[in-house]
Amino acid sequence: NRVLSKGHYQDTFTQELYQNQTKLLQQIHNTFAPLPIWEAPYYSHEILGISQLGKLADVIFGDQDPTQVYFRGQIQEITHQEDEYILRLPLPHVEMNKVLMTKKGDEMIVEIGNFKRDITLPSVLSNQEATVARFVNKALEIHFTVPDVNSDSDVA
Repeated sequence: NRVLSKGHYQDTFTQELYQNQTKLLQQIHNTFAPLPIWEAPYYSHEILGISQLGKLADVIFGDQDPTQVYFRGQIQEITHQEDEYILRLPLPHVEMNKVLMTKKGDEMIVEIGNFKRDITLPSVLSNQEATVARFVNKALEIHFTVPDVNSDSDVA
């Protein structure tokens, strides 16, 4: 939404606001990758009316056409094979490293090096256990099976 520009802020409140915003922006980029994200600069006034919206669009998109499609593809895919489900996450800019996954209920946290993504699992996977993770063709494939015991789990 409104993004503070990088700078040296004199007051503690704005410094902390900028630091918190920086952390949240990184989380947003990690969460929504590979989708493109545009950031609007912070203005001291509300953006109202067609004219101001047009100026904001010029700042955000520049010479790009804001009506074009900026991403084609799936951000995740679920397939069912025999007795397991496979969640496939395209990660074209992530190099495979040790994968750390933590599953709690319907949430899966995936960490690969500096990359971190929080995933809300669809209901079909929320009661499944993550058993294997593999990096195949620039995508992380996480295999799920019905657990023997219903509990939260860590898979590394």
